[in-house]
Amino acid sequence: RRLRRLAWAERFAAWARPAPALRGRRFAVLSAVLWLHFGLTVYVPIVTLSGGAVLGRLDPRTHPLQFLLRDFRVANCYSLYITTPRVRHDVEFVGSDDDGKTWRPYPFRYRPQFEGRMAPFLGPHFSRFETTLMIQFNYVPNAGIISDVARHLVQGDPDVVGLFASNPFPDGPPAVVRMIVFRYSYTDLATFRKTGRYWTKVFMNDYAPPVTASGL
Repeated sequence: RRLRRLAWAERFAAWARPAPALRGRRFAVLSAVLWLHFGLTVYVPIVTLSGGAVLGRLDPRTHPLQFLLRDFRVANCYSLYITTPRVRHDVEFVGSDDDGKTWRPYPFRYRPQFEGRMAPFLGPHFSRFETTLMIQFNYVPNAGIISDVARHLVQGDPDVVGLFASNPFPDGPPAVVRMIVFRYSYTDLATFRKTGRYWTKVFMNDYAPPVTASGL
């Protein structure tokens, strides 16, 4: 109803619903245009990704069609991960409020963490918080984001604590937070049926020195 107030919309609506004598030809033209648009939205990101280019930095000599269409923003370069590694390393935040006698993990919402829990289905959604941690751990090891998260957890920052699935310290922030690197690998079918474990989780090392409330 709102579009009908616009003159151009009314003209387009009249053109898209022609008289019966002209319906076949105009319907074919409209269908061709829509299918062309659909094809381009599929073609542009696939070919761009296969060529290793980004829509914002295209060479017109090697990607002429993508170069011509980039300013229309009708397609994006997007892809899920091509493969899932059989072995992965990841960092986990654990806190203690009893001088290190017991450690409670901060549970992630999506990432593999507990041996008896399969990560939920993600695609095409990725958690910005957890994906940022994963990217830093694997590709930008000195960016400091992981240590910053640990400091906010020691301070009990509700905005950061709320990024996790739950708060293991509901009565107050822990006195110390560690950032532990674990090695994850898939179990075989026999092990899963016997134990219910999806993962074999092995301690590797500490990502960085622990963060303590007294050291802030």
